[in-house]
Amino acid sequence: MLLGCERPPERAAGEVPLDAGSADLFPPQGQGSLFVTVSDDESGLPMPARVIVTAVGKTPGVAFDLDRQGRSTGFGAHLTPLVIGAPEGVLLVGGAGAWPVPVGTYDLFLTRGPEWEAETRRVTVESGGVTAVAAALRRSVDTRGWLAADLHVHTARSYDSRLRLENQVVGEVAVGVELIVATDHNVLTDLQPEVERLGYERLARAIVGDEFNFLEGHGGAYPMPYDRSAPDTGGTVAMGLDWPSVRLIHSAQMFAWLRSFPTRPAVTVNHPRLPPDLGYFLNLGWAPPQALEDAGLFDAIELLNGYQDSPPDIAELLRDWFFLLNGGTRLSALGSSDSHSLRDVKAGFPRTWLRMPTEEPGEVEGADLGEAIKRQRAIASTGPFARLTVDGAEIGDLVTAEGQTVKIDALCDAPRWIDVDRVRLYVNGKLAREVVVPRGGQRPLFHEVWEEVLPSGDSWVVLQAGGTKPLPAALIGDHGERRGLPVLPFVITSPVFVDGDGDGKWTPVILPRDPGPIGPAAPESDPGWPRESRWRGPPPEECEPPLWADPATWVNP
Repeated sequence: MLLGCERPPERAAGEVPLDAGSADLFPPQGQGSLFVTVSDDESGLPMPARVIVTAVGKTPGVAFDLDRQGRSTGFGAHLTPLVIGAPEGVLLVGGAGAWPVPVGTYDLFLTRGPEWEAETRRVTVESGGVTAVAAALRRSVDTRGWLAADLHVHTARSYDSRLRLENQVVGEVAVGVELIVATDHNVLTDLQPEVERLGYERLARAIVGDEFNFLEGHGGAYPMPYDRSAPDTGGTVAMGLDWPSVRLIHSAQMFAWLRSFPTRPAVTVNHPRLPPDLGYFLNLGWAPPQALEDAGLFDAIELLNGYQDSPPDIAELLRDWFFLLNGGTRLSALGSSDSHSLRDVKAGFPRTWLRMPTEEPGEVEGADLGEAIKRQRAIASTGPFARLTVDGAEIGDLVTAEGQTVKIDALCDAPRWIDVDRVRLYVNGKLAREVVVPRGGQRPLFHEVWEEVLPSGDSWVVLQAGGTKPLPAALIGDHGERRGLPVLPFVITSPVFVDGDGDGKWTPVILPRDPGPIGPAAPESDPGWPRESRWRGPPPEECEPPLWADPATWVNP
């Protein structure tokens, strides 16, 4: 999307009148109020944002999503019409709002997501008082030509979630996600009415997708057929997505069936190695250098998932993906949050940037999104952004190389609060170049052009970058931290494909196909780097039946 200010929508995002005389601005003894405004520093317009509130010193910690019994629910509480309470802070629906806070001292982290700079403020809240904070955030990462997508999103229409549809939409838009794909378990959910009701038409577009079950695992399909003029039944029975049907379908049958839908959805494999039994590769008992029988029957894999985004998880999946690419299978690498609540895994982290034919999210069609994934026009990330061209060819393109020497144009960028210290170029799954990124404040953080000699024959090239300072758990979710594993800044492009023999096709013969262990966030020579996934927490909640196929169960709690 265009760098700098967003064009003002026809009505302000999240436009709901705030009652200035509400009890929230005149709280009882022992409480005060925070009144926070987050705006774009170029346009001056308020914009949706997240505010993380951390107690300082002797001030007790506080959750802002309590139910009537005083328990943190993880699904959000509507503190005022413009403020949604979350376990670690609030979501500002339209960029400004007030809410009650116990007396004390707090650090505020105000963010719009990884394309924007963030601000930290320390405030003291006094009894009966109103503490006002105004922050103007700068959009510092240039992602023109690419839109941020979260391709794996759940709501209360999934069996394992109780998250209101609007809370999920606000959570995504507040961190800069522009394309929101609802993937409730075998239920079709249209979030676009919520996008429009909230006034987010210029900021975001919702696409109807599905997280489908099959005998060996879970996958994603988008866009799915959906008639907005018809009664909303979720599409499960009519499309044969009910549990008794899908639980007996093997992967190859399921992939082929979904590809036959009139919307021609992109078909993906979700969290391929998620234990105990939700990962397709894990359930098959598959690992390189074995052949994967279904290679070529799906379009992408979730290389980054909110439940699997720590370094050892990524390393294992990188090896899988590189192996499949070396065998001639064109696959996009995707990043998705798999968010089910406002706790644990957070909306928008990880994410995928997709190369789109338009800069305006509201103009994107489902077919555009599906086509981008099928053509590997994708960048998977926990936060940083990256660009790569090979002899001028963009990510996902095929370029014919004249000889074996090509020009590499590599870029990586991130706001100051995200650490990036290394950039790596991989050719055919092997590390071809590693560059240390100096910490000097230059923008973008890294941009270099050089000549690279490629192996003979057809090949592929990806760019990866990352840092060693963990991302804040309060922002992205505490799943990794709870397992004792940090989530680090990490980004990787899908490939640029190189036709090295001049026949106009990409048919690589790369031996050995298995690249061996990959260390995505530490030097390849580090002998102590973990090579195996270490699941230390409880497994994700069961997401099988009873599925919520009955619209009577789709109550917004």
